[in-house]
Order: sequence, then structure tokens, then C-alpha cells
Amino acid sequence: MTITKIGTFLMVLAFLFSCQKYEEGPAMTFRSPDKNIKRSWGYFAAYRNGLNITCGQGSNTLNYGLSSIGFADNNRFSISERVIGDSTFYVNRYDGDWEFRNDKQEIALIFGEAPPEFHDTVQVWEIIKLTKDELKVQETVGDNTIEYILKPNG
Repeated sequence: MTITKIGTFLMVLAFLFSCQKYEEGPAMTFRSPDKNIKRSWGYFAAYRNGLNITCGQGSNTLNYGLSSIGFADNNRFSISERVIGDSTFYVNRYDGDWEFRNDKQEIALIFGEAPPEFHDTVQVWEIIKLTKDELKVQETVGDNTIEYILKPNG
């Protein structure tokens, strides 16, 4: 009888941990993706094809380390991007709507009008990890894979 209880317990554990929604977790959570994502996030790191681009790549490039994005309850988002200029920096701000897609495996950012550096008004991020303490996403732009690691602001 004890072997049956242990076997049942192990099967339940295996089931719970096989239901992981995102590639890097969490394995199990009691918080919904909606609750986890709705906050202000700072870019902790950014990688382009594995190369760290968090602090930009020279003049007139985005400094992700000083940039942020917020997801609101009304499914609106705001992005504040710091761009390094020749001798100073400037800020780009974009707003739009956001929605989960593909059974909450992706986040779509729907811009009111396409920012100049984008070719489309919709940017889709694949969710790799979503917890209250970390959001890790990636997108494919042409032949490039861009990965963002975000942490809650303040």
C-alpha cells in the first residue's frame, strides 16, 4: 500500500512539472501570466545572436540598460528607449496595445503607428520565462534573434 501511495505521489509530481508553460519556467506557479506581466519592467540585458548589446553598440544606438516598458491593466503598453547620440542621449517613447497570443506563449505589441526602425506596426515576442521577478522574451528580426531579459522597476 505504501508503494502505491509513493507511486501516485511521483506521478502527480511528474504531471505538475511536465505542465511547464514556458521554456525556462516557472515549473509551477499560482500567479496568472496576466498578473505577472502587468507592471513596469526595466531591460536588464539584451542579446543579438548571443552578443550582449545591453549598453548599445556605439553612436546612435539603443541603450537597453536605461530603457523600460510597462504593461497596463487596460492592455496598453508604453516603451521608453534611451538612445546614445554622438555627445548626448535622447529618448524615444512609444505607446500601443498589447495582447497575449498563441495560448499566452507570445506577447504582441501593437503600435499606433510603426516606429521608424520597424517595418510593421506589430512586434511579437516569444515568452521564454515569465514570473513576477523576471520576463525573458525573444524575437526574430530577419535572420537575427534578439533576446531581452527584463526585471521589475523599483
